[in-house]
Amino acid sequence: MTKKKTSPIRKGASNIGDATSSPFLKIGAGESVDIVVITSMDEMISIDQCGTQTGDGGFISWMSIAITDEQCPAEQLGITPRFRGFLPILVKNGDLLEQKIWAFTITVARQLSETDDAIDGIRGNRLRVKRNGTGLETSYTIITTGKTQDVSDVDPIDIVEHLGPQNREDILKFLVERKVPKVFTIMTDDEKSKFSDGDSSSSEEDDGWDDL
Repeated sequence: MTKKKTSPIRKGASNIGDATSSPFLKIGAGESVDIVVITSMDEMISIDQCGTQTGDGGFISWMSIAITDEQCPAEQLGITPRFRGFLPILVKNGDLLEQKIWAFTITVARQLSETDDAIDGIRGNRLRVKRNGTGLETSYTIITTGKTQDVSDVDPIDIVEHLGPQNREDILKFLVERKVPKVFTIMTDDEKSKFSDGDSSSSEEDDGWDDL
């Protein structure tokens, strides 16, 4: 059966189902941060995200392209992708408001959807987000503060631009650069030739995507 080519990037809350070096918001364990959501839940970007260990013991993530007509490296590596949602937000940086991308799990997305319904839309509302725990024990608490911020003149950051590689060739290049074990075992002969000839050198600046 031939797959129908479509985009691995979704838009809107209906997909939830059952300036610093990185544009992504970071919250440490036990920390809380006040954020202002710039767009509505209907404009939330979501993807299926894959993750694996690198050759040096690190951890990286990338976008699944399983729903497109290209073979997804994650499927071949036996990796199960998981939901990841993204919203543009404002956070305080000193006396200024700085725009960031907030990346979150399906559980947080459902919390946000409930909050969105409860306050008749989260756009322009100030929310307090607290991170509890670390690793697999991480959870988040979202509290409404009752305060709002005018975001009508804020041009939201282009989230899609920061979502990492979005086709098979770029994903393989990303995995080779980060020395992911067994990556060459899933390649065609042409791909092995391409990436073993030194054509995998990176010229892109790290934008924090690896750490999500």
